[in-house]
Amino acid sequence: MKLSKIILSIYAGQNMKKFWEYSIVLSLYSLFTAILTWPLIAHIKDYVPWFGDSYQTLWLFWWIKKAIFQLHVTPLFTNYIFHPIGSTLATMDIMPYNAFLTIVFGSIFNETVAYNICYLSAFVIAGFSMYLLIKYLVKDDTIAFIAGFAYAFSPLMFAFGIVFLNIHTVQWLPLFILFFLRFLKEKTIKTMLLAALFFLLSAFSSWYFFAFAIIIGIIISAFHIIPRPKEYLQKKFIILALSFMIIVGIVLSPFLIPMLRANQEGLYDTNLQHADLESFVLPYERQIVLGKYFSAEYNYIIGWEGDATVFMGYLVMIFAIFGLLYKKKDLLVWKFLLMFSFLLALGPYLIVGGRSLFFGTKIYLPFFFIKYIPLLNKIDRLTTVSIMMLIAAIVLMSYALAKILLKYNVKNSIKTKYILLGVVLAIILFESLSIPLVITSPIVPDFYKKVPAGDYAILELPLAEQPSNIPSWFLYYSFDQYYQRIHEKRILGGYLARNTDPQIKAYTDNLPFISRLKYPDRYPDSHDFEKNQSNRESAINELKASNIRFVVLHWAYLANMIQYKQNLFNISVENYNVQDVNETLGMVFDHNIYYQDDQIIVYAVE
Repeated sequence: MKLSKIILSIYAGQNMKKFWEYSIVLSLYSLFTAILTWPLIAHIKDYVPWFGDSYQTLWLFWWIKKAIFQLHVTPLFTNYIFHPIGSTLATMDIMPYNAFLTIVFGSIFNETVAYNICYLSAFVIAGFSMYLLIKYLVKDDTIAFIAGFAYAFSPLMFAFGIVFLNIHTVQWLPLFILFFLRFLKEKTIKTMLLAALFFLLSAFSSWYFFAFAIIIGIIISAFHIIPRPKEYLQKKFIILALSFMIIVGIVLSPFLIPMLRANQEGLYDTNLQHADLESFVLPYERQIVLGKYFSAEYNYIIGWEGDATVFMGYLVMIFAIFGLLYKKKDLLVWKFLLMFSFLLALGPYLIVGGRSLFFGTKIYLPFFFIKYIPLLNKIDRLTTVSIMMLIAAIVLMSYALAKILLKYNVKNSIKTKYILLGVVLAIILFESLSIPLVITSPIVPDFYKKVPAGDYAILELPLAEQPSNIPSWFLYYSFDQYYQRIHEKRILGGYLARNTDPQIKAYTDNLPFISRLKYPDRYPDSHDFEKNQSNRESAINELKASNIRFVVLHWAYLANMIQYKQNLFNISVENYNVQDVNETLGMVFDHNIYYQDDQIIVYAVE
C-alpha cells in the first residue's frame, strides 16, 4: 500500500507539473496572439481579418449550418448561389473543423466572434503543438517554446491567415507528426489512434493539410521502415497500420468521394501557383519596419499576399542551415523534407523576381512533371507547401540551437541560456511584427435586413460568376454571399474556389436581358427599352421566369473595384459601365426605385 501511494503521489506530482507547465505555455502564446493580432481582440464581435476570403468563409459556415439544421440536406451542394443551377461544394475546402467551431460558438455568441475564435485559437494551438513536438525531439522546454513561437507567429501564418482561414489552421500537423513518430516507435493502439485523430483534424482543417499529412507520413515512414524492415513487418504493426488507414478512410470518405466524383466530371480546376525564388528571402510585406523597404520588390512577385509570401524569417532560415550542416542521423528525414518541400514549392519551372524566361527559355525544375503525379497535382497553391518546409526548418533550427547550447556549455549557465534564447525569441518576434492587423466590418444596407418573406431570388449586379468575366471577380463575390447570410434568399451569382461548371455561366448568357446586364458594353444603346413597351415586358417576364423578385445594383464601389483589380493583377478588365446599367434598369422599371442608399439601388420585379 505504501509503495502504491508513493507511485500515485509521484504520478500526481508529475501531472500537476505538466498542468502548470502547459498552462504557462498556453497563456504566453495566448498573450502573444492578442498582441500580434491587435486590434482584433478589441473588436472581436464586429470585425474579422480582411484581405481575401473572410466573407466567403463566413457565408460557407452559414450555409453548412443552414443546410444541416434547417433544410436537412447535404451541405456539399447548394442552390442558394448560382440560382437556379446550383453548384457542388465538394471541390471546396469546406473546413469541417472550423465549421463545427463556428456552429458551436456562433450559437453562444455570433458568427463573427466564432470566426475570430477559429482564427485566434489557431495561433495558440499551433504554438503549443509545435512546443510538444520539439520537446519530444530535443528534450528542452525553452527551445521548444521558441520553436512553437516561430511556427505559430511565422510571417507565413500572418500572410495566409489574413487571406485564407483554411490554410491558417495549421495547428494539427505538428501533433500528427508527434504521434505518428511515437506510433512508429511504440507501436501501440493509443499512439495509432492519436495519430489518426490528428491526421483527421488536419484534413478537416484543409485539404491541403490532408495532402501534406500523407506526404509527411510517407517520408517519415520511409526513413524509419527502409533501414529496419524486419521491425515493421511484424503482424502487430501491420494490423495497427491497416487500422490507421481504415479509420482515416472511413471518416473521410463522405467528403473524399464527392470530391473525386466532381474531379471526374471536370468540375475541379487547379490554377497552379508556385513560389518565386526571390520571395523566400523577401520579408513579409506588412512587417512594420522591413516591409516598407522591400514593398517595391513585391510588385514583381506573381500573385497576391496569400500566394506570394513564403518567407519563414531570417533567423529560422539561418539556424535551419546550421541544422542542415549538423551531422546527425536522426536529422536526415527533416533535411529531406526541407529540400523536398523547397523544390515542390518552386513548382515546375523557375521564377525569379517575376521572370520565368532566362535567355529566352524556361528553366525546368525536378517537379516539372507534377501534373502527372496523383495527389501532388491537386495542390493548386504550391506556395502552401512552404508550411511543410517551415515545420522541417523549425525542427532543424531546434536541433541547431540545442547543439550550440551544448557546444558552448551554455546549459550549465541558466542565466546565459535564457539571455541567448531570449535574444533569439526577440528577433523572431521582430520579424513577425505586422501590427495593426488589417480588419474589416462591412456596412450591411438596411434593404437586406428588411427583405419581404417568400421563396424567391435576388439578382445582384454586377453578376459574379465562374468562369469570371467581370471586374467584380476579386471583391464583390464575397459581398453578395455575405449579404445572403442576412436575407437568406437565393442569388444568381456567387463565387466558389475551383468550380468550373460551364452550365453556371451558360444559363445567364442565354437569357437576353440578364446577359445584357452582365455585359453592358456590348449593348451601348439602352433607349430601345424606352421606345418599345414589349422589350420592357419581355425583360420583366424573363426576371419573373427566374423567380427574381429584386434587382440590386451595387453602384458605389464598382469603379474603385475596376481600378483595384487592374492595379493588383496588372491586367485589363472588361468595362462595366454602372451608369448604363442603371439607365437600362430605370427604363425597364419606369424609374420606380424600391430602395436606395449610398451603396445600392434596388428595383422590385412586380
